[in-house]
Amino acid sequence: MGYHLVTFQCLHFKLVSQHPYNFHEEDDYSIEGLLSTPTDSQRHSNSRCDAAECEDISGVEWAKRVNEAVAKSKTYFSLAVNRYLDMGFRYHNIAMGCRVLTLRDPTCQFAHQQFGTEICAWDDDDFFECWQNTLDKLHDLACERLVSMDEDSGIQMAKALHKIRVAVNGIVGRMLELEEGVRRMDGLQEDLKQTELWSEIVAKPSTKRGRTGRRDTRALRGPVSPGDVFARAAFKAWEGRIAGLWEAFYMT
Repeated sequence: MGYHLVTFQCLHFKLVSQHPYNFHEEDDYSIEGLLSTPTDSQRHSNSRCDAAECEDISGVEWAKRVNEAVAKSKTYFSLAVNRYLDMGFRYHNIAMGCRVLTLRDPTCQFAHQQFGTEICAWDDDDFFECWQNTLDKLHDLACERLVSMDEDSGIQMAKALHKIRVAVNGIVGRMLELEEGVRRMDGLQEDLKQTELWSEIVAKPSTKRGRTGRRDTRALRGPVSPGDVFARAAFKAWEGRIAGLWEAFYMT
């Protein structure tokens, strides 16, 4: 059991632990928590939270809260795209042999799919469809920014932002899944470096020439290193499919 996200009509929210042994854990009201903690369930309350400042919200305050919520949600995508690219480079710096050894590991499968086997361009990838749709909605809300708004408009904005926060929190969960896979492979690589298997995992293709003058490929048995042609080809394929990703989601 993990966390439950509750959003309020006043645009405040909280993360509530659902673990039976964490009943002393305080609820998290921070944007940092929302952008780093995946939730198992979500609920939007049609009432305001208990904070004193939410008893009577002025039109100017409504607009300020909406604008800040939109800006902070947009900022997440700048952080997310940097994290995604960083994980991709980490993945491709892991020895191909280590990657091969984790192909059937459920924890690593999403990382393999995103960084190793997927060949479609990022904007045709289902993983990024939610990113694009959510960012489009944020752009629409940003275009409606006002210096003041009435309570009914604020409440409608709160409902729209609740859906966006749920979507963003879902992306948070998928990103953690990616990171866990790459971390698992990293850990395996560090463990293998302490064993005799490491020399086999990073074995280079032979430079010997056969009778025909071609390189002897017998040394290609088993896993190969990141410097080998296969690892380079995988990296180039990933590099090609993410062209334009950073520009699409990074906002200064």
